[in-house]
Amino acid sequence: GTVDIIFKDYAAFRVWGYPSPIAIRMSGSPGCSAPQSVAQCDGLGFHLAHYAVYMYDGNKFISISDPIQDLIDDINSSYIQNVFGVYRDGFYWLFYTKSGDTTNQNCVIYDVFHSNPYAGKNIWFERTGLKMNCPVVFTGIGDANELYAGDSASTGFVYRLDFSSSGDDNSANIDTIYQTKYF
Repeated sequence: GTVDIIFKDYAAFRVWGYPSPIAIRMSGSPGCSAPQSVAQCDGLGFHLAHYAVYMYDGNKFISISDPIQDLIDDINSSYIQNVFGVYRDGFYWLFYTKSGDTTNQNCVIYDVFHSNPYAGKNIWFERTGLKMNCPVVFTGIGDANELYAGDSASTGFVYRLDFSSSGDDNSANIDTIYQTKYF
């Protein structure tokens, strides 16, 4: 609607009333340690806080990362600001750099439709070995709601993460031409 949610390092704020905005700190809101981890769709919001992944259901923030807490704890604190999140077709994808690495080589995927955070049932899948940055969902004319990510190791590859003839992810590389300003 006419309200924005703005994340700071220590909390989230509800902001409205532009051009003279009013900002109110949201009760119980965790801060956001990775600005690009924020993703929103289907009336839900997701982000990585300092020690957990949270889902916002429009009323409250719910920690959903208990089953993968060891993975969250292993995120390299020097690169936590590089964590990326994207939501697509009922899945929240979180790409991160684990301790000892310098690029986003790991990914955990939250299954929104088969989880029930109110009952403590949170289903996660793990992906490793893909050096990814800047995940994006293409939804323009002629696109089929595809999920892509650029290779953070500067090899010139773009991964199409959710495509094969069977509909499964085959993590195949797609060659691309490097340009500084335009994709």
